[in-house]
Amino acid sequence: MHQQLSVVAPVGSGLSPIAGGRPVVHGWRAVRVRRNWLCSAAFGSFAYVGRDVCREIEEGSPHLYLSLEVGERCQLRCRHCIYHAEEPSGGTPSPLVERRLFEALHNGLDPLWISFSGKEPTLFPESLLRMAARARKPGRTLILMTNGLRLQGSLLRDLAEHIDYFDISLDGDREAHDWMRGEGTFDITWRNIHRVLEQTDRRVGVMATLVKARLPSGRPQYEDLTALARRLSAEFGNDNERVTFCISLYKGLLGDPLLLDANEVTNLVRNLCEVDFPARVLFTANYAHLWPEVRRRMGWRAGDLVYDAQTSNALHRNGNVNCVLFNLTVNEQIGLRLANDDLVYLSCSHLLLGEECSRVSIADMADEDLGTVSQRAVADEMRFSRSLEYVPADCVSCEHWHECQGGDRLLGIYFDEAPADPYCPLIARG
Repeated sequence: MHQQLSVVAPVGSGLSPIAGGRPVVHGWRAVRVRRNWLCSAAFGSFAYVGRDVCREIEEGSPHLYLSLEVGERCQLRCRHCIYHAEEPSGGTPSPLVERRLFEALHNGLDPLWISFSGKEPTLFPESLLRMAARARKPGRTLILMTNGLRLQGSLLRDLAEHIDYFDISLDGDREAHDWMRGEGTFDITWRNIHRVLEQTDRRVGVMATLVKARLPSGRPQYEDLTALARRLSAEFGNDNERVTFCISLYKGLLGDPLLLDANEVTNLVRNLCEVDFPARVLFTANYAHLWPEVRRRMGWRAGDLVYDAQTSNALHRNGNVNCVLFNLTVNEQIGLRLANDDLVYLSCSHLLLGEECSRVSIADMADEDLGTVSQRAVADEMRFSRSLEYVPADCVSCEHWHECQGGDRLLGIYFDEAPADPYCPLIARG
């Protein structure tokens, strides 16, 4: 049995335990906040989100999503990789993860999406194809998250029989992508995107990550992402239903120089609004605190939202640009990641913890079946659920509360054992 984190919920104005000596937050309020345990690094470009929208949506049961690690190996060493643990020797796919998945699906577990991630899942084609074939079901979306380097030949043809969406990473035009992932990788991935579109009838989500950095040429990386948007528009046209462009905001540890501020995000959004190609910018929980400032700089009105009909995620739409606001979901989103070490996590934020990540797992598949784990997660009966009933008093009284909803309180528990967004500068710490 792997050791798991045990957190005592803060009560009233009491203090929660902390890890690593960071300042604690003073004052807590018990407030119900809708859970959205999804992350772009676990479920990709959310390419379907925003296709069908409505002004209002009824609250219903939580939506369940699964992300499966197919092995722990990758042929790249990317600058912005969220994995902070050493790559294990071999890193071959876990038979237990596969068995638990099949058991749960056979017994009626019915997630809305299943994504296959890794590190790089295409390095293990037999396991990937077997799991995709058995997970396929009408009405369920299967997503492959990949660097795209192996999407050709018989592997591509076989995958296209089962995968609905190829979520392929391109971190800008050639300069930015090769700077982040390795010389020559852009051209290989670009050719393989064309192969997917020409040789299959499947859709492609081009997934980029925005970081705070200047490229060797001296220009900021967000300008190269704009150049990629223009390339996509010129190559595929702005009404191509099979290709979408999505930008994930970099996820990193506190103090990481690649972490973004409002300048980079606003500049990117403004540039994308001027390119004739549909784009999504993902404001996951760790960047919820930046949304009010980005919105203000863009001159957009607060609360002018629509909702994705399938997931109920909130969006702010401006022409061809959708800003997906994860913390403002109507229905709760429960994303479980089945890790290759046989542990289960909420989404993928635990990967930032490196070798220590097992302490925040919510289950060990050696001891518990996936169906039971999913039921506990949906019912909010996890180890640290009681702590997540509380938010800092500063959050509730903040003028941005209705646009942020407390930010990334889960990472606050992971980092500090306190449900306060570690990235937000407006939370008073003692």
